[in-house]
Amino acid sequence: MTSITLADRYEVLLYSPLPELDTATAEAYEVRDLKSPEAKLYALKTSVFPTPRLSIIEKVFNLFHNNPTARILRLAHAANTTWDQGLLDRSVALVYQRPGAPIMQSLTDVFTPWTEERITKKLIAPIYDILQNLRQEEISHHAIRPTNIFLDITGKQDDILLGECLSEPPGYGQNSVFEPLSLALADPISRGEATVCADLFALGVTICFLLNGESPVDLSDERAIIVDRIEFGSFATFLPKKQLSAAMTDLLRGLLTDTDDLRWNLKEVASWLANGRVVQTNFIQSRRASRPLAFNGRDDIYTPTVLAYEMRRNPIAALDLIAKNDIVMWLKNGLHDHVRVHLLEELKAIMPSQTSSPERLIGVLQILDRGSPLFWQGKSFTPLGLGNSLAHAIVHNNALESYIRLIASPILSYYLNDVRIVAANSPDETLGRKIQLIRNTMEYRGMGGGIESCLYHLCPDIPCLSANLKNFNALKIADIVVGLNFIGMGNNRPEMIIDRHIAAFIAARETNVPQRFFHEMDVNNKFKKHIAMIKLLAELQYRYKLAHLKGLAKWVVDVTIPLLSQFKNIHLRQNLEKRLIELAEEGNLKPIVKLLDNRKLVETDQMGLRQAQAEAAFIDKKVKAIAASLNNDQHYSESIGQNNAMILSAILSLGFTLFYIIAKVLV
Repeated sequence: MTSITLADRYEVLLYSPLPELDTATAEAYEVRDLKSPEAKLYALKTSVFPTPRLSIIEKVFNLFHNNPTARILRLAHAANTTWDQGLLDRSVALVYQRPGAPIMQSLTDVFTPWTEERITKKLIAPIYDILQNLRQEEISHHAIRPTNIFLDITGKQDDILLGECLSEPPGYGQNSVFEPLSLALADPISRGEATVCADLFALGVTICFLLNGESPVDLSDERAIIVDRIEFGSFATFLPKKQLSAAMTDLLRGLLTDTDDLRWNLKEVASWLANGRVVQTNFIQSRRASRPLAFNGRDDIYTPTVLAYEMRRNPIAALDLIAKNDIVMWLKNGLHDHVRVHLLEELKAIMPSQTSSPERLIGVLQILDRGSPLFWQGKSFTPLGLGNSLAHAIVHNNALESYIRLIASPILSYYLNDVRIVAANSPDETLGRKIQLIRNTMEYRGMGGGIESCLYHLCPDIPCLSANLKNFNALKIADIVVGLNFIGMGNNRPEMIIDRHIAAFIAARETNVPQRFFHEMDVNNKFKKHIAMIKLLAELQYRYKLAHLKGLAKWVVDVTIPLLSQFKNIHLRQNLEKRLIELAEEGNLKPIVKLLDNRKLVETDQMGLRQAQAEAAFIDKKVKAIAASLNNDQHYSESIGQNNAMILSAILSLGFTLFYIIAKVLV
């Protein structure tokens, strides 16, 4: 396959890749618009995992509807489609307008610095306009950086276009320098959805790059950058090495503050664009201890946030430090920080004696560095990034038991109680309450439950990760049924049609499906378990109006036939097998369910079995009686004599009768 066509209009030329437009998780290809050949377009073939930001695609479309002149790449089309490797090679295609060159090919580029006037007119003003629209949709871009800002080849000179933000999880492709500290400390896969506040920080760092003509920091040493940001602040760390106007300095100080609540918002940026100056907020400097604390090879730790960072890097030593009570003494005597001391004592009081070390470490780190990512056994994630962190562990089969213990821990709910779920049906729904609810489904280890259920409740964008549907990118329940039908058409079928991932995906996405289907799939009887699975598939086929599933029906029947051995009536088995093969050709699962889920059929077979067993017992009794009589010599002689006499009498009687008849005839 050299190309695919989307919506009968967009021809993706798979033989014409555009590597300069690739993202961290997606490959770019040239696109030909069959209705507007002059249009310059390209498509991104996204990965199955990490998953693109599917839940905000419609909102990005709305952005162009509300503001057609927004300086951002226009999304022309999005679809979950089949690619060049066959029916089971599917992923989301994103078709965009084609931009010019990025303003930086690489973050290590050196170029002529931009002037403040150019930055204000060509960068800040258009991106401010974009962020205003994104805020109205309650989403963030989360991919603002110089390598994702392009020149517009169709517009005026120096006009920019902000690049795409849908092909990968939020912040996944961002270098940590463009993230606020609250996100920079999290694993890239686990940064989660953010607000426009994070975009404003990224804009501030981008301005520093352009004013400086290169990166303002040494990007090869991420740890040194993080430590400098914690100790001296992001503003001081990223400040360009050139003289700036007072107005630009004000802007950067406002955008690069490390306290989310104190960072400039869009209203203040608008005021700066209009007037050039804004009344500065009183930024709070981190208090430094009168004496340092030695830890993890450092003897110059003066602030709780630096201590928390070093504790993340060496959690084993951190647990020893907690046990020795050195932190409390340092906070009391070195910082006079009685608030944190009280919180640590309170944490110790509310935690039962059986609380695990990782749970204690989560609490201590949150007290030392409030609002930082949660840290659990080497993983760092924001509250809204927990789902992707769990997904990453499941995909790579890594540390699943630790996530089970984490979700079961009450401390997780405690720290997530105030985290609002933006896309929730209720404005009062928090992530903490959601965790409490899904904990019950996780504790049910049967089909439809377990850690897989937690995954699909926490990750609304993620496809079904069943090994049966690998690379099929089943984003909806109907996709699962269609994918199983494709698999059923082939010869390389898995042993199980519905595995734990498929059951959990259905249970999480379709809450109206009767729970009895999942419970019945947990019984020991293989035949009953199989019938429950067929009933579930038949219900989904009916709900989603999926006709002629011949592949799936044949797969179901092929699995069913060996299970018919539970029926003892050979003729019944043969008739059932013949009828099942006929129904498989129709591709409708309901009649198959009706045929197999028949109590009368089972009762008839059991009644016949009982009758046959009774007859066999009667015959066995007779045989035993005869065998017993054969062992009696006297009885044997008498029986033989009687039998011989009877035979002789019969012969004589027959002879006399024939003689009499012949005589009569002759007369």
